[in-house]
Amino acid sequence: MEYFRGAAYKNPHMHKLSAGLLLQRVASCYAGARTYRDTGDVYTTVSGPGGTRFNHVSFATAFSRSGRKFRFEFAVPYPVVPPLGYSARRWIIFRDGSRIGQWSFLGAKAAIPETFGLLIASAIGISRGAAHHVPALLMPRDVTGRRVTDHPYTARVLDQHSFAHRSCLRVAVRLGPEDDGFGFVIWIDSEELLIRRLDARCRRGSLVIKSITTYNPLMDTSIPQQELEFSPPAWPVSSTRREPQLL
Repeated sequence: MEYFRGAAYKNPHMHKLSAGLLLQRVASCYAGARTYRDTGDVYTTVSGPGGTRFNHVSFATAFSRSGRKFRFEFAVPYPVVPPLGYSARRWIIFRDGSRIGQWSFLGAKAAIPETFGLLIASAIGISRGAAHHVPALLMPRDVTGRRVTDHPYTARVLDQHSFAHRSCLRVAVRLGPEDDGFGFVIWIDSEELLIRRLDARCRRGSLVIKSITTYNPLMDTSIPQQELEFSPPAWPVSSTRREPQLL
């Protein structure tokens, strides 16, 4: 596979690509990354007959292909007894070669899965998808499930728009009937091919769920070693295990 890095950035003709080819290049860019790090947030609203609920998840990713190192941490605020306000429920996913680890606010209830792919899958729901979107692009052989770039036939380029002082190509992906509005919009940095934002909408029964995920990404830059270390808090529980060898 040809990976699009370096000279592929700042491509003056990027806006002329079809949506399918653009998504293919994004997938190739992430799959060929030597290193990747980001911080970001997921803002979610759930609307239904009972009103609207809001949710916020913050996260940070660090990845190095050399040594198969990966760390993903996210936090979900939750209310505590007034006047203390909110506290953060943290979750850490870690990989160092064949060693995988997890730290969770759930304590012993969050038993560590057998493989790295299952470890990622266990955090998809509570992280509002953030645990899967980018890791699935960085490690497509290890992280299963549909990637955001896996829908070239229902994708179309909307326009070029600015986000976080970066010029982005917006690509809409439809996942259901046109009148349902089920799908997402990917904001792709027009110079670096990195995902800067992901807007999603789906319906579950009478509920309409909308989310905005924002990214502050850096690819192929040096990563401080401490960002790749497990370093879990002492409480409530942390655990590591070896992945089974593939035959």
